Amino acid sequence: MASKQPPNKRRRQVETCINCRSSRKQCDKGNPCRNCLENNRKCLYAKEFPYSHVSREEQAAILERLLYETRGKFNLLKNYVEKNAIKDWESQVVMASTKRHMSRNIRLEADMYNYMRRYTASWLVQVSTPDQPEWRVQDKVFKTIFSRNGFIINLMGNLPKETIPPVPRMLENTDHFSIDIARAMVSVEEVEMMIALYNDCYSFSALPDFISPHFENNGDYDLLLSSVMTLMLSHCVNLHAMKVDNHQVLSHAFYFHTKQLRDARVANGIDIMTLHATFNLMLYEAENGYLQQCAMSRQYMAIMIDMLHAHYGNMSVWQQNLLRHLFWAIFTADAGSHNMQMQEHVLCAPYMHVHKQRPSDQSLQVVDKLKEEYIYFRCRLAENIREIWKGCYGVEAPSVDGAQVKTLEEGMWELYRELPSWIKSEDPLDKIAIETCEGYECFCGQPNQHSRTHPICHRSLVEVWMRRLRYHFLVEWHGTWLFLYQIFLPKPGDVVQLPFIRCMEHGKLMVDAMERWADDPDFFDCYCYPSLRSLLVASHVHRYLLGSEIPEVRQKGYQLLHQLYGIIRRSNIYHMYKNTEFILGMKATFHSIHRDYIQPNDMGQHSMDISTAAANTKDADLHMFSAAAS
Repeated sequence: MASKQPPNKRRRQVETCINCRSSRKQCDKGNPCRNCLENNRKCLYAKEFPYSHVSREEQAAILERLLYETRGKFNLLKNYVEKNAIKDWESQVVMASTKRHMSRNIRLEADMYNYMRRYTASWLVQVSTPDQPEWRVQDKVFKTIFSRNGFIINLMGNLPKETIPPVPRMLENTDHFSIDIARAMVSVEEVEMMIALYNDCYSFSALPDFISPHFENNGDYDLLLSSVMTLMLSHCVNLHAMKVDNHQVLSHAFYFHTKQLRDARVANGIDIMTLHATFNLMLYEAENGYLQQCAMSRQYMAIMIDMLHAHYGNMSVWQQNLLRHLFWAIFTADAGSHNMQMQEHVLCAPYMHVHKQRPSDQSLQVVDKLKEEYIYFRCRLAENIREIWKGCYGVEAPSVDGAQVKTLEEGMWELYRELPSWIKSEDPLDKIAIETCEGYECFCGQPNQHSRTHPICHRSLVEVWMRRLRYHFLVEWHGTWLFLYQIFLPKPGDVVQLPFIRCMEHGKLMVDAMERWADDPDFFDCYCYPSLRSLLVASHVHRYLLGSEIPEVRQKGYQLLHQLYGIIRRSNIYHMYKNTEFILGMKATFHSIHRDYIQPNDMGQHSMDISTAAANTKDADLHMFSAAAS
């Protein structure tokens, strides 16, 4: 005989009306009850919370939305009373009664406000991976208007200044050091290595294999080679630990030689080669802190871009494709700086449509397919950054429509869903056979797939580009989320809102991706370095978390900042920027954390253990982390 199922237990309904409960009077449970009828009051009964069947996270989201609606209604009522300035006796009585109820409701609201902040923070510190339900819960609480944070706007305007060394650097002409001597001091092997590194591995170059001796017939090879040598002589030494004697003097000699060749060529007309050479010079000036010359090169580039755009229709197909690649390379460099200096009419031209950058189906090797995918996804990301810049930063209004923010967020998720599955998976890259993954089956069984190697670490370029897509691109993707939502961060201590949640989520995931990248010692720093602007934005968001009144959030900000700075210390980028406001500001933050934030009564025992190392030394960052990788 089947056993009977126990009947479902129903919660006991509250049978006392709200007025009788607040005045502590006995209620006869009528409708209306006797007390409310005698006092001419509306008789209301409390109902059971209708959302008890959903999860705690969804309850928090619903309560947050109801709280926003309640506060909005309260402000409307308050403004109405103040505007009408009611003075008659009966209205005064109503106002006194309303004020009494409002005071009680405000106290209840304050208690709920405090509870929600702490409750939401308690489960937010355990961040999940993308596409999990926790990421979608907060979609239900989009506000109608997102108020912009004025402090963040000013901070974004000063981002380039944080990478400027204390002493401005100037480029001086070296007439005493001829270009012939400079060429003689660089061996043929070093030249070939730098060309290979530029063609295959340079982060900002969204171009195919471009530097080739067959350009020598047109006089282009000398110009392009000189600009590449200018850029790569310092780039290889600073970021790839490649030993080149007197590289700074050599790069200066090639720099001024390139300018002479370019100016002589511009006198006969502007072409693609002069723009490409100027782009390389501008990257060299920006990397090495020559800001005055960098601004001048950017002005030259703006004129060249405008003129080449006007003559686009008269170019051959090969030249048009090359020009499009070059324009996208310049634009992605701007997007990486969150600078957006590319002319709007050029970006909106039909030939600049981002889908024209899609990977070709006729790639001969896996490495070519991976490189083209990386270029395409970076162009897609740059386009998303441009939309964020226009919609959130480039507007005069103090707030942004929530529906517009939702559209920008959907664009980011659309890009994420288009990524190959092996990029988003948690499987170790050493265990992934790329030829067996979806979209790469055509390369299975082809000979000489891994013949090309990295010129510095001598690893397969297939492995290098797989790691660039897995680590470097995902770090920039999460950094773009921070760029989107940091401008809407509330004041420290306000209720936990969607921008705060998004910054917490993506800040954590971005640092985790960088840590997995840094734990891959054979590839970390051998081909590209973390996106500097993403690091700057992440450090600002993590420092913002330290201003929270919630101990759990402060502790999470402290952990993320320690984790982020530890990764920077292990990378060669640290030696380029260790004397700038960026690094010095992070050091000062660690000292202020120990002095102002770490309190025994606020933090648990786990927090005190984490801060012990910082307490044992005056320079905590030097004690905690090892030197940068060579």
